[in-house]
Amino acid sequence: MFHWKRPLYPRPVRILLITNAVILVAAYMIGPIMALFVEELGGGLFEAAATTGIFALTSGVVSLWMGRLTDRVREQEYIVMLGYLLSGIGFAMYLFVHSVWSLFLVQILIGVAAAVYSPAFDALLSKHTPKDHPGTSWGTWESIDSFSQGIGAFVGGAIASLLGFQPLFVILACMCLITALYIYALPRSEL
Repeated sequence: MFHWKRPLYPRPVRILLITNAVILVAAYMIGPIMALFVEELGGGLFEAAATTGIFALTSGVVSLWMGRLTDRVREQEYIVMLGYLLSGIGFAMYLFVHSVWSLFLVQILIGVAAAVYSPAFDALLSKHTPKDHPGTSWGTWESIDSFSQGIGAFVGGAIASLLGFQPLFVILACMCLITALYIYALPRSEL
């Protein structure tokens, strides 16, 4: 039963949900408008679709390995932090993309980054989820993912429309890097 004096989500779950929401918003800020960026680079529909394919295939392959590694690491929050850091570096690398081929390489890096943090994030969220509310915790994460997608799409589109892609890339990188630093700065007892 829910008690107002006792939060439904322990502090580690709240930290995980909020920090992951920041990363998801950043990712979703570029996703819906990636085709326009590809077009600016001289690519077409196939190249725009290939950027998503390259990201997803890379992430899928690396996730298998990272899941096994996550099971062997005691302080999994460092893996989450590393994934967020790599995401920030990947988004910063968009600033140096001047061809579709260089974009493909950056998409590989961002795919690796997602594969690094996802299994560790899932393991930590599962570890800290109250045993009597697993559906509530994961349902909240699913809701945050959907809200992040909606917010990210609107905000990313607005920033790119008003300021262009370069400022957007800086914002994405900063969001990820600040989140990685926050996770790193947390006392180890927090996660």
